[in-house]
Amino acid sequence: MKEAIGQAFIVNLILFFFVILVLLFFGSINYSKAYKTKNRLITTIEKYGGYPADNNEREDATDELNEIKENLVKAGYQTVTKDVGLVGKCNNIATKNGGTVLYPLDEDFSNNRNYEYCIIKKSSSIGSYYQVVAYMRFEIPLIGGMLNFPVMGETKVLYDNIGI
Repeated sequence: MKEAIGQAFIVNLILFFFVILVLLFFGSINYSKAYKTKNRLITTIEKYGGYPADNNEREDATDELNEIKENLVKAGYQTVTKDVGLVGKCNNIATKNGGTVLYPLDEDFSNNRNYEYCIIKKSSSIGSYYQVVAYMRFEIPLIGGMLNFPVMGETKVLYDNIGI
């Protein structure tokens, strides 16, 4: 009887470590997607010299938005449906770090399918730069909504054309 209890303990220990290993694997996949999304957004914003919501009169604004959407689809980044809490999270980050939220705004959720990232514009003495926050999500029933971790990055300073 003593050996039966010992075998059950070892099986439980093996299952526990297996679950931990699977969680780490899925966590690394989700982090990779969020990190890739953040980097692609930063590259696109730097390529076009800003975010279209900041200046809609640019000729290439629709090209930039299409490129951003294509990059998000290629990365396999998840969409959210009518997540007003995301707007609040982005506003909290912007007020804490001193910036203006460009995406998402409340009206961005009119089509009910949007991606879970924030774009925040910040100013410096020589120009402006953008902070991009992509969220790492876990699709775990019951606790999945509570497990959102931000992955943050910033563009280089985009110099204002002041008499140049």
